[in-house]
Amino acid sequence: MKKDKHSQNTSKRPWKPILIPNMITEQESQKLIWFHKTHKHLRNLGGNGDYLGIERNVIQTQWVRDLFNRIDFQVAGVLKEELGRTYYPEFSTLNEWQIGGFQDPHLDTYSNAEMGHISLEEEKRLKTNPNREWTVILPLNDNFKGGECHFPATDI
Repeated sequence: MKKDKHSQNTSKRPWKPILIPNMITEQESQKLIWFHKTHKHLRNLGGNGDYLGIERNVIQTQWVRDLFNRIDFQVAGVLKEELGRTYYPEFSTLNEWQIGGFQDPHLDTYSNAEMGHISLEEEKRLKTNPNREWTVILPLNDNFKGGECHFPATDI
């Protein structure tokens, strides 16, 4: 995708992060890290130096799927409470970011709007019902050599 597409703003609503503490235990975190490291054959996302990811839909290990489901329900409950609206998870992955990895702020809709091919009818619909409104990031770490997960201010 072109870099200028990353700065599109499809929502006029103010962006406000919501922190959800204690979503998983330290043991569950370590098990997910272990799973990612030992199932390299499932990695099907990234690979261009920024991250390596496993899509949820290729994971057959039941305890991992159960953990994803529990997280989905927790997040859906918090969003319903905060916003008075039900949201459904669209796409879940288990990713490893390299030390120093960086990703430009961007939209993940993979839609006509993001690609710049949008009808007036779709543009009107997206103002009240965007394709994606929330992204949940649950950082897991087994390499504490400094550094941090940082989200710079953005118009997205």
